Amino acid sequence: MPPGRSARRGGAARLSKACSRFKILNIRSRYPAAPPCHRSSPAKANLTAVRWVASSATFLLLCAQPATAGSPFTSGPAATSSQQRSGNVAKGCGDLLARLSRKPAELRYTGCRSFPDAQAAPMRATYDVDGGHAAAVETYLIRATGLHSLKRSCCQWDSAPASFDDDQGGQFMISMVSEETSVSRREAWSEIATFHVTVEMLTEEI
Repeated sequence: MPPGRSARRGGAARLSKACSRFKILNIRSRYPAAPPCHRSSPAKANLTAVRWVASSATFLLLCAQPATAGSPFTSGPAATSSQQRSGNVAKGCGDLLARLSRKPAELRYTGCRSFPDAQAAPMRATYDVDGGHAAAVETYLIRATGLHSLKRSCCQWDSAPASFDDDQGGQFMISMVSEETSVSRREAWSEIATFHVTVEMLTEEI
């Protein structure tokens, strides 16, 4: 069975269980002392049914419909598409340095997120590099992007954010930082497991 169909069936099954549980709990919580139907007058029984249906109309409408993309019960490809539309994974987000042909081979791309509500609505791509290659990556990025040289501060090595433009006038920010470490000499960077590089593409004017 195709993954998308299986995910939709799984979402529908969970929705069906939720609907059944809602009906049971709603009846018990709202009318715990309601007399059995065979002891109630027809008019009273009808009034009780109307009150329950009216109070539950919204949920019953949801139960009457199949799970669709964007529903809280949706999973699989449909859910992924919904998350992409939410803004965390925006169109154009990706390996920014590779697109600019300014990515050293030792740098590993780890992901990209969009922040539409932040100043300049940046797209932020993140990268990792082993300590043994960190000096070479730093040298390359200083030349290719204007990255500031890393300096020792407190318990890590880091650079102040630097800005650069691409050939189309796009604006970018770049910085590099090590993980927390007691290493205090550049010559010993190979003893540091990982350095992190962050590149932001500004999609709005500041």
